Amino acid sequence: MKRAYRNFISVAAALIAAFFLSGMTAEAQTKVMPDGGLFDAEFYAAAYPDVVAVLGTSEAALYQHYVTCGRAEGRQGCADFDPVFYAAAYPDVVAAYGYNEAALYQHYITLGRREGRLGITPGSAASRPEVAGVNATSVLRRDTMQVYLSYPGEAAAAVQMAADCYVKRIEFYADFDVTNEIWDEAVKLVELELRDYERCLISGARLTRRSNNRWDLTFDRLSTNAEEDAVDAMVGQLLPIFNKGTDYEKVRAVHDYLCRTISYSFDTVYNEADERSGYDGLYHYTTVCTGYALLFQKFMDEMGIPCYIGTGSNHAWNIVMLNDRWYHVDCTNDRQNGKVVYNYFLIGSDKTGYTEWSYIPLSPTGYAY
Repeated sequence: MKRAYRNFISVAAALIAAFFLSGMTAEAQTKVMPDGGLFDAEFYAAAYPDVVAVLGTSEAALYQHYVTCGRAEGRQGCADFDPVFYAAAYPDVVAAYGYNEAALYQHYITLGRREGRLGITPGSAASRPEVAGVNATSVLRRDTMQVYLSYPGEAAAAVQMAADCYVKRIEFYADFDVTNEIWDEAVKLVELELRDYERCLISGARLTRRSNNRWDLTFDRLSTNAEEDAVDAMVGQLLPIFNKGTDYEKVRAVHDYLCRTISYSFDTVYNEADERSGYDGLYHYTTVCTGYALLFQKFMDEMGIPCYIGTGSNHAWNIVMLNDRWYHVDCTNDRQNGKVVYNYFLIGSDKTGYTEWSYIPLSPTGYAY
């Protein structure tokens, strides 16, 4: 009975939306297409001239591109509304209206805006780091850092500080040989199996001795400082959507959002692209396991929920603490054919295939939710 009622609401809302949208003024060109999808051909043509260069400005051709390619590439079909984002961000609306684009849009324009809900991913219309908005966290980011060493032991601490400040290159100066000390600490960072956000961004390191008293340590990073500023900006704008309710509800909301909105970058696996960061996930809507894990970590850090990034067997995932116990969360493997599953959500050590750490008391069984 409940399902039938929801279906009735969905159909009715779609009909109401179709009627309402047909009489909209030029102020908003969002249109209900024959298949029930939403599209604004004028916006799409202006936003994506590369598509126009190939297909022209025909509404039918542009919509066909959006449906078959554009949506999967993270392109917006309308200037003011993205049904994929809206459904992922507000599952309570989907529960009431079903996944019907016209019905979701009707909810947004009649109720959602007044309730403070977002119609599109923050920053997506611009998709440029320099205009993405305010930062979620205040981090001192530097491209280079100079360190003058007075005694052995200082170099190791400087390497850790560079990781915290997103430094790409450190210039060390000393009157004694610090080659081994610098390199040993750098290798530790690169080979960590349990990481925080900043250290997971480091994918490699190179040490060059410039002279008898100077060494340059260069980190290979998954993203630039400008891209990390953009990640902070979007996370800061999305955070109010997820940061409410119990810790379990927060964890699940972030998990579901990442699984719904970000596709796995097989192009990166086949060396046809390099989409490995959280920035790629938020702004390009595609990344690999490291990007999923980084974004989950970033949201947990902002909400004050203990979390780490686990790595092993050429894979990355998260462990998160709920009720004083640690659980595995793997957003990458919980996105199956564009849908969210919970096969790897808050699982315990009884689930094989994941690295265990003697100093982390993982729960022997999955979380009871």
